[in-house]
This record gives sequence, structure tokens and C-alpha cells, in this order.
Amino acid sequence: MLDHNATAIGTEATKKHAQRLNRCDEQSLHAEWEVAILYVLSCLGTVVHEPTLGGTARLDFAFEGTNGITFCGDVATVTDAGVAERNPRNHFEEELRRRARKMDLTLAGFKIRIGGRIERTRRAEKTYLALPAKRDIPAFFDKDFERFLERVAKNPTKPQAFHRTRASVDVEITYTPGEEFFGANYPSYARAQSLTVNSLYNSLDLKAEQLKRTEATGRRVIVACDGASESLRQRVVSTREEYGRAQIVKRFLQDHTVSAICLVTVGRGHSGPLRLHVETITHPNTSQADANRIREVFDALPATLPPPESDAVNALIHLSGPAHRVGRSFLGGFRMSASRVTLSARVVQELLAGKTTHEDFRKHYDGSVPNPVAAFAAALKAGRLIESVNIEHCPDRDDDWLTFHFSKSDPSISPFKVG
Repeated sequence: MLDHNATAIGTEATKKHAQRLNRCDEQSLHAEWEVAILYVLSCLGTVVHEPTLGGTARLDFAFEGTNGITFCGDVATVTDAGVAERNPRNHFEEELRRRARKMDLTLAGFKIRIGGRIERTRRAEKTYLALPAKRDIPAFFDKDFERFLERVAKNPTKPQAFHRTRASVDVEITYTPGEEFFGANYPSYARAQSLTVNSLYNSLDLKAEQLKRTEATGRRVIVACDGASESLRQRVVSTREEYGRAQIVKRFLQDHTVSAICLVTVGRGHSGPLRLHVETITHPNTSQADANRIREVFDALPATLPPPESDAVNALIHLSGPAHRVGRSFLGGFRMSASRVTLSARVVQELLAGKTTHEDFRKHYDGSVPNPVAAFAAALKAGRLIESVNIEHCPDRDDDWLTFHFSKSDPSISPFKVG
């Protein structure tokens, strides 16, 4: 996409996008959405990046489509950054995971329950999790908590519980033997409990102000992209005290004269692979013909872009982790038959480069039945050597597959046989 965009919008603009992507932080997700939207628009017409429109601000694009529609607009990545700062659940869970790892424990079988409180104002109500402030989270995991983890480590077949309530904190952590997964239960704190006080409306409102400062005329569009905000991702509401994204956008369009809002999210639905989901909502004053042509442009996003590698929630978790500067490998995955083993090409290269030890490599496959490491050992013991290796390229993934093919018994390391 970057190479394509360099031709479509210019090399200098694309270099700036590359620099933002190379930061490998939350801002990189914003850059990725901007690159993707500009790529699709340039495939469907002519794009001018950051056009000069006479005002004091710039927009991301001016577009002239092959279907006859023209509009200008901006890309917004909608996040719950402010909500997350007030409710540091992810940070709390990551610290819990880190403390467990120090005791050679995974979080399988652990479950946390977090209490909460509701604060009401004249404009809206907000839910706050009963967690310590971000700066106080390390102190939560004190000597009493360490003793709780020690009990789990020493007797993993016995249930354990740790409960702390003090001031505004109400957290219970339990361990149940035999459970495969980590669980969490907490009040909904990021979903929209007001039509105008939520992350989606706030992001659109900021972009509307930017549109005004550009002095742009004609059709104007805001593309609101998935930054893991509940107010953007929530299409169906479960209570009368919550609002879905369509309700929020329609309220926004009552307050602003923007031609259309395009909502872009990534998800699985009820099952299946990750997919790009697009919904375009137009202003009541936009003509039906224009509305149809605008929708036609943005409805082409899923077919024009590569399949998503991750949803926004997991992308942000990855960007905050230790391997944030590299994509996800096929670590732990494998395929096997009687004569071959297929493994992650990156993991094998890291092993050969000495970046991964043999012990760590083996641990990735502990408990796997069949076991690919054992297959290599069994082939060697039987005198069957690697006779060929081929690579299976996966251009839309962050890794490739490497397949090792074993020979029949080789007399260089096994007894001679006749016939």
C-alpha cells in the first residue's frame, strides 16, 4: 500500500506515513488507517492528500471518484484513551500477567471480578471501575498477593481466592484448577451512556471543527475508524441506558452539516475469520443520488484491502507489548505428516540465529500431540535426514511456513539395508 500511495499521493507524504508506522505505538494505528483509506480512495478515483482549501487547517484528502462523486474529508481513529486512563483495566491485567509469569504461572484458571460505581451529572452518567489508579497498581500486588500466587504455584490442584476492598478498590482474583482460560467480569464502563458524551461523538465533533477551519465547501465526509472504542464498535445496545453507534451518528448529524459519516470496524461477528465492516450514514440533506455514490465508494473497502490480521483491541495490546516492533509470527503453530514437518519460518530463523534458545524453542511445543520437536528426534533416530526444505509464502501475514521433508533411512547414519 505504501508503494502504491507513493505514486498516488506523493513520495514525501508517504515517507511521513512510514515514519509514523515505524513508531510502533498507538499512533501507528492511526497512521495505518489513514494509509489504508487513502489507498482505497486512490484505487477508486483521484486523491489529493492534504489539499489547500483556503482555510487554516488541512484535511486528509480531496477525492474525485470514477462514479462521478467528489468530496473531501478526514480520517479519525476513535479510541477510548480517556476512558482507559480513568479505568486502567488493561494495565491492571498486564501487571497481573507479569506477576504470575515471575512465578512460572500462566493466567489459565484465573478470573478477576472488578466492582464499579456510577457518577451522574446533568449531561450524562459515567461508570468507573473499582480499580486503583494506574500509578498505584504496582502497590496493589503486595506481599499478601505474592503469598496468594505462591499457594497457587505450590498446590495447583486446589482453588484459591484473593479479595481486596479498600476505599474505591473492589477486586477479587480467584483461581480454579482445570480451567483453560483467563476470565474477567466487570461493569460496562466504555459503552456510550450519553448521545453526546462518548468517544465516537467527541472524535466526530473534533473533526467537524477541523472541517470548518479548512473552509471546505461541497460534500464533506468523516471516516471514523476502529481504535477499539466501544462507542464505535457497539452496534446493538443491551440496555436502555446505552446508545449504539448509529444513534450517536444521527445525533451528531443533527448538530453538524457533514455530508456523511463512514464507520469502519474490524471483527468476527458470531464466528469465522476477521472481516472489515463498513457502515455509511448520510446527512438527511444529502441527496439520494449522492448518498448512493458515497456508499458505493466506501462499500468497496472490504474487497480492496487485504484481510485484517488483527482487530483493534489486540493490535493495541500488541503495540504495548515487548514484541511491538515486529508482526505476529506463527509461533507454536505447526503441521505434520509421516514424512514432513511444517513450522514458522521466523521461529526457525530465530533459533538458527541464536535469538531463541533450543530450550525456549522446545517449550513452544510442550504438550502438543503430535509434537514437532519429537518428530525431528524420531526421524534422526531412524536415520531419516532432511532431504529438502520448501517455503510457503503468506503475503498477507507476518510470517511464512517452512516445511522440512525427511528422506528414507540414510546409510550415512543408519545400518545398510537391501531392498
